[in-house]
Amino acid sequence: MNLLSVLLALLPILLVLILLVWCKMAADTVKDLTGLTRGTTNQDARVDKDANPSDSRGDLSGLGTVLVNATQGFEGVPEDVWKFHIGGYQVCQKWLKDRRGRQLSKEDIVHYQKIVYALGETIELMKQVDEAIDVHGGGPMR
Repeated sequence: MNLLSVLLALLPILLVLILLVWCKMAADTVKDLTGLTRGTTNQDARVDKDANPSDSRGDLSGLGTVLVNATQGFEGVPEDVWKFHIGGYQVCQKWLKDRRGRQLSKEDIVHYQKIVYALGETIELMKQVDEAIDVHGGGPMR
């Protein structure tokens, strides 16, 4: 067995380990990024039936609070993440609207935080791609 065969055999294991480390780092980052205000227990975290999840006025840093009911919301959500659309839907708002009248579980809260984090990373990658395209003379549509 040559060295290349050994490396190829170990590659899947290495990739799984890298993925696990990345997921752990992402989860730690998510905890710091955004949290449910006024208590993180799911006892009070109910998306009101009549609620229209919306962002409240944020501070000058571009971060705001996404309100889920009259007293609670997710703090620290960047404005560009809140306004991000995929397929005609405002992702952060749509996810909450789909849960109207439901009690948010701890898993729901963590999932929403991961969505916010993933969208923020996606926006950053899109900016980098746009910059790379501009540096190389723009796309074919110019």
